Amino acid sequence: MKRKEYTKMSETEIKGKLVEILADTKSFIKIESSKLQSLAKKLGFEISTKTRKFEICEMLVGKLNLQTLETYEKEIIEFGISLKELPNLFGVSANTMKSALERYDINPDAVYESRISGKKYTCYAYKSKKVMKISKALEMEEKEHIFIAEKQKEKNIIVKKSITKCIPKVIENLYPEARKLKRKFILHIGPTNSGKTYEAISDMVKIGSGIYLGPLRLLAFERFEAFKDMGLKCNLVTGEEKILIDDAKFQASTIEMLDTSIHYSCAVIDEAQMIGDEYRGGKWTNAILGLKADKIHICASPEAEDLLIKLIEKCGDEFEVKYHDRLCPLEYDNQPFIFPDSAKKGDALIAFSRRNVHAIAAELQKRGIKCSVIYGALPYDVRHEEARKFTSGENEVLVATDAIGMGLNLPIKRVILMEASKFDGTEIRKLNPSEIKQIVGRAGRAGIYDIGFYGIDNEIGSKAKKIKKAVDKQSNVIEKARIDFPQNLIDVDEKLSVLIKKWEKKKISEEYEKSSTERLYKLADLAEKITEDKKTIYEAITIPFDEKDREFINRWEEVLIDYCKGRNVSFYCTTILNHINNENELEIAERRYKALDLEYQLCSRFGDEKSLKEIMHSKNIISKAISIYLANCKFKERKCSNCGKKIMWNSRYKYCNGCWEEMHSNYYDINRIMGFPKSESR
Repeated sequence: MKRKEYTKMSETEIKGKLVEILADTKSFIKIESSKLQSLAKKLGFEISTKTRKFEICEMLVGKLNLQTLETYEKEIIEFGISLKELPNLFGVSANTMKSALERYDINPDAVYESRISGKKYTCYAYKSKKVMKISKALEMEEKEHIFIAEKQKEKNIIVKKSITKCIPKVIENLYPEARKLKRKFILHIGPTNSGKTYEAISDMVKIGSGIYLGPLRLLAFERFEAFKDMGLKCNLVTGEEKILIDDAKFQASTIEMLDTSIHYSCAVIDEAQMIGDEYRGGKWTNAILGLKADKIHICASPEAEDLLIKLIEKCGDEFEVKYHDRLCPLEYDNQPFIFPDSAKKGDALIAFSRRNVHAIAAELQKRGIKCSVIYGALPYDVRHEEARKFTSGENEVLVATDAIGMGLNLPIKRVILMEASKFDGTEIRKLNPSEIKQIVGRAGRAGIYDIGFYGIDNEIGSKAKKIKKAVDKQSNVIEKARIDFPQNLIDVDEKLSVLIKKWEKKKISEEYEKSSTERLYKLADLAEKITEDKKTIYEAITIPFDEKDREFINRWEEVLIDYCKGRNVSFYCTTILNHINNENELEIAERRYKALDLEYQLCSRFGDEKSLKEIMHSKNIISKAISIYLANCKFKERKCSNCGKKIMWNSRYKYCNGCWEEMHSNYYDINRIMGFPKSESR
């Protein structure tokens, strides 16, 4: 066989040819050692020029797998044994035999006896007691594995039946207590700033008791303050705090805190178009299907109307629809907005990051314009205080993120979009039409500004047509309601993480779509390494916090371990900033406040409730310090990290153009010298 022939052959063909050569003694004698060595090297063996031919053959035969040798069984009969007979030598199955021999690095395919060049060379597997013992043990393992697999199959059938039993075909029947009631729904359908929520709450006040359910704790706090201003006793119940008043007839809550076991005379569900949200929509579905109340007001934008009516009809309840128009018209401001010169009293300038809010505020302050700032990282009572200053006229301009987009009633004359894209936690993307409508719809306030205006910063002027089209365009109809992982599934005899995965595959009614369970699964998988108690795990994984933050996830795990080991879980007190001197300390204070939010949740579910007062006291200290700082601070303009030169408020980089180009020109020179391709320029 010439080199050119076998270099073109596949590995399987080479192995087959080798068997033919070895089966023919004459061919073996004629084959040159150098060619055999080339074959061996091609198959990855390390050999020397002194390695004998028969040793190379033993290596190569050992490389062959059982299936290949069986294919050439006729050719290897001369080796003195049939491979089919090989397992019988040990009285075990072929697979078990192979596994046993591999435990001792013995290749079962190398068991043969042959005469080569008139000399007898024997290569055999050692028929020792150890091999026999392992073979029998492996056979028992195989039987046990089959037994376990059959048991798991039986368990899967039982689990599947249990899930089917827990999840009725008619999803509305998940709430049997609510189905016993004859509820009356009033649907308030209209755009932003149309008085929907005001009318709904006014009716609840007339009834004399009830619960308000909103998407944000800031909104719940706003309603709580409004009830107090009316002289009405009201509880505040959010995931981050509870303020309980004796004999309170009203309650303001975030929608996650709804207790469907309590009966209310009246309820208001706000911003119900969020029923289609991938992550939180299930909370609105839970409220609409499971709320035990005689009268329920639902406030929503038009795109949710058909779906809400469909759900109410499936529940067998009564409903009426009230349509609301904007209390004042909304118009596009055709005057170019050139920042910061064009900023006027009553403007709300909208950016989409904490950094940019601070940078815009710095530019305004430099021109003597007092401004309020509102963004997600601020404590909600600080945001409320900043909103109050703007409302009272103490501050002329509001600089905010889309945190103002939902529900905050502010006297805004004009909304200016300073950016047309945002980071949504995963990627930087363009604003969608619903977001644009929600934000710019905050412009105008009946009795103060009879016309609301909106516009865009001159730097993104090319986006004007798209922005106007999004405002005028009818939003896409919400077709399906989200539904969360049902809590009653934790009673099924299976790990919670497994149940979550099985729930994902479960078919449900066409009106519904499952909420994302990615977060639940990730946390359940972590918690199951700590405890097997599913109720404890469920309590832990439903705590709202940023699970992507390593510090927070470590604290969450630490508390769960302590609780499961019976240790006392109490408030982990860190240094509390009661005075803030600069923007770095402001960021630290905001983060400490978020950490305290998590502490409150952990202690309320797993710890000493006495700690809750201490946590609230610490939160109040931080909020007060932040409010004082914002009232007196001068935000810093953005400057180049290298030379200190001023840069644009919305620059993507922390360097000025000159420094950036100088740094990257050096980079390009190095690339050129090294022969690397030039990367994209700025």
